[in-house]
Order: sequence, then C-alpha cells, then structure tokens
Amino acid sequence: MDFASNLLTLVVIIAFTIYMTLVLSKNFASKTEGDIEKYSTAPKKTQNPGLMKSDFILYNIKEGLILLDVNKKILNINKPAVKLLQGSDKFDYKDKNIIFLSRNHEILQLVDKAYTNGNVAKTVQIGSSYVKLYLNPIHEDTRLIGIMCLLIDDTISFNQELTKRRFTANISHELKTPLTAIIGYADILCSMDVSLKESKQFAAKIKKSADQMTILINNIIKLSSLDENATGFPKTILDLSSIVRNCVSNQVPNAEFKKVSLDLDVDDEIAFFANEELVSEMISNLISNAIRYNYEKGKVKVVLSKLDNTSVLSISDTGQGIPEKYLNRIFDRFFVVDKSRSKQSGGSGIGLCIVKHIAQIYNIEIKVTSVEGKGSVFTLIFPKVDTKDYNSQYD
Repeated sequence: MDFASNLLTLVVIIAFTIYMTLVLSKNFASKTEGDIEKYSTAPKKTQNPGLMKSDFILYNIKEGLILLDVNKKILNINKPAVKLLQGSDKFDYKDKNIIFLSRNHEILQLVDKAYTNGNVAKTVQIGSSYVKLYLNPIHEDTRLIGIMCLLIDDTISFNQELTKRRFTANISHELKTPLTAIIGYADILCSMDVSLKESKQFAAKIKKSADQMTILINNIIKLSSLDENATGFPKTILDLSSIVRNCVSNQVPNAEFKKVSLDLDVDDEIAFFANEELVSEMISNLISNAIRYNYEKGKVKVVLSKLDNTSVLSISDTGQGIPEKYLNRIFDRFFVVDKSRSKQSGGSGIGLCIVKHIAQIYNIEIKVTSVEGKGSVFTLIFPKVDTKDYNSQYD
C-alpha cells in the first residue's frame, strides 16, 4: 500500500483501539452490555460523545472491523467485515463466537496467535479475494480484555505483486533460451576447429538469438513505459487511413517470406486523436501476428471503415486460429497458446499485451473471434474524435 493508505490504516487502528478500550474497560462494560445494537441508530443525548464518534467510524468506513472479547465472542462488527469474510448479511453475528463468521482455518489460527503472541498482520486468501488482517490485542493495565481485527481488501495490490513476480520469472525464462543458444554456439567457435562455412552458420545462429533478445527487451521496455506513463505520450490528430496503409506496407516483406497474401481495403480521411507511434505499433502487432500464425499461401485482410460515429479496423486471417478456452487469456503477459509453435515463429507472448495496453489508453474496444484451424478476426473500434481534441492540439 502507498503512504496515504498506510496513514488511513493507522488512523483507523487508533480510532478503533480507543473504541475498544471504551467498550471493554470496566468503566464502560456495564453501560454497553446489550446496548451495542443501539449505537448504529440515531445517537441519543445521553450517550457518551467519544463512544458515539467511535461508532460513527465503525459503521461508516469501508474497512472491516471486528471487536472480540477474551473468549473470541464478537462484541461488534461492521458490514464490510462480514462481506470480506464472506459471511451472511442476514445473520446477526454479535455475541457469537468468531467461528460462526469464518471457518477459515488460517484466520482462526491467526486469531489464536493474536491472543497468545500479540500483534499479527497477514494477507489471507478467501475464495478469489485476498484480505489483509491486522489483529491487535487490547489491554487494560496488563490484563488482556479483547482483540481488535482490522480487515482490508488487498486483492488488487496482491494480484499486482503476483503479476510482478510472474513477470520477472517469465522474463528470466524467455531471456535464458536465446542466451543459452548464444553461449553454446560461442563455446563451439572458441573450443573447436571449425571451417569458415561452419563459423558463418554458427555466427548467423548467434545473431538470430541476439535479435530475439533485442526484440524481447524492447517489448519489455515498451510495456513498462505503458504501465508507468499511460497518459504521458504526446497526442496529435492522426490520419488513421494513412497509418493503416503504412503498417500494411511495412509487413509486405514478412508476408512474402511466409507466402501469405495481404489484402487492404481502407476508407479515406479517417481521423483519430492519439500518439502516432503507439497506434502504429498496435496495428502492426496485429498484422504481424496474422501473418506469423498463418499457413503458407494463407490470406490476411485488413479493412478500415467508418461506422456511424466510430471507425472500425478489422484484421482477419486464414491461419491456425485460437481455441475458445484461451480467448480470454491471449492478452495476458507472456501467454502463448502453443509454446512450441510460438518459439518456431518467434512469438514471445508480449505483443498482444502491448496491444491491449495501448487500446485501453485511447478507449479503443477490442473484439476477437476465432475458429481453431480456420483463422481469427481482431476488430478495433475507435471512438469518435471529439472537437475539443482538435482544439487541445493547439492549446
């Protein structure tokens, strides 16, 4: 979590700690027993002002808060806590043991640990979510009088961290393959008596592996810049028709090498407000993939047309297609449908991820249809260019 989130958590912990002390101490125990339910309603003039403020915090913050006594009985709980622990919002958990709310073995162990060892903080998986638990014992003098439980939805940050770890692992794996080839061929050249012809062959393989590494590193740098600086790329009014033509023209050598025909059908004077380099890269990646994963003598058709207030770019191929079960994963980082096929064709699983990131920056909708063995169609729907985009170009 960032500094602001940490500060908010600290404030909540302090406020609720004060609340717990008030509720659990001898001075307030007799006054609050059986009356906690009343604190969620309109406050009465006879209520303690400090206690009323604590109740307001309890029932109006988005974090989950639970108050346990020394016997693990729930003295108070707010709705976010029930939701985060996947309890029932129709059940009254007050005066019930914590086990009625959650039977998660790890959570129950953490509660036990808080009673015996003191403060506990850990992220726990609950279903498909991740919840950060802070458990803090509350003492009156030296006597333990209860446990405060703070629960924060940590799913987004946990998944981001998990993605970073997987990303690092995938980078290491993808770089290791060409690097191993380079080292292997270099060792042969250094340690064996090879002919000039063989030396050229090994040198060509070293260059091919080095080129693969360069492409991978450049893609990683591009992806990183899109993550960190999504809105920082300069924008201008683009001639989308011209950009599509240039992207197709640049892919002609690849298509000829693969013996794939390239058909182009473009409406004129279609404008879009964006960064030219990013839009060109997005379109080029899709055309390149359509060629790369196509069959020999296959076809790729690129169509740009106006549709109502939007522009639609369709890139279809007669290639290998994508199994339906993988369609929702093809834009994930380093995901490839067939690893052996991707290695042969030079794919790394980053290109479509870059396409997705660029599309998100400019609110471009992506649609994919595919039939395994028959081909795929990638459709980009560009939003209408607002007149204020023209004005902002000259601000």
